[in-house]
Amino acid sequence: MFFWAILELIEPRRHRISRLGFAPPGFCCSRVEQRSDVLEMERHQLAMETLGLSLADGKAILQGVQDFVTAQQVSEDLRRRRNCPNCGERYHRKEAGTHTVNSVFGPVPVPNPRWHRCSCQTDDPKTFRPTAAWLKGRSSPELRYLETKWGRRFRSRKWPIY
Repeated sequence: MFFWAILELIEPRRHRISRLGFAPPGFCCSRVEQRSDVLEMERHQLAMETLGLSLADGKAILQGVQDFVTAQQVSEDLRRRRNCPNCGERYHRKEAGTHTVNSVFGPVPVPNPRWHRCSCQTDDPKTFRPTAAWLKGRSSPELRYLETKWGRRFRSRKWPIY
């Protein structure tokens, strides 16, 4: 997958990350399937406090990029799993749903639909969630690693009592 972003100058002190694009593998890079606005920021005067990006700006950019990339990845995966591997029949949707996954950049809503199995799959339950193949738990492995690492570090310290 190929992702890209464009930063544009709207007015002298106003910037916007205006286009965040996605192209699936084998797709020509000059044509973009999806676009999304991520952030618009305005700086009135140049000062040390307004130079570059603030922590809040950086977090907003990362959250916007995370939401966009996650949505593209999940929609591509669901598209690939939509047909039965045995007979090729398209699964019918029973219900839509979302699952919130906590990542290092914050919570990310992930589509988690439930589909009816086709008639050739008689031994399995009648419905299933296609994201169950990879959606394990509510936290990303990277977030669990960082929580464990920092938890271990702070657990052994003795904090002063005031």
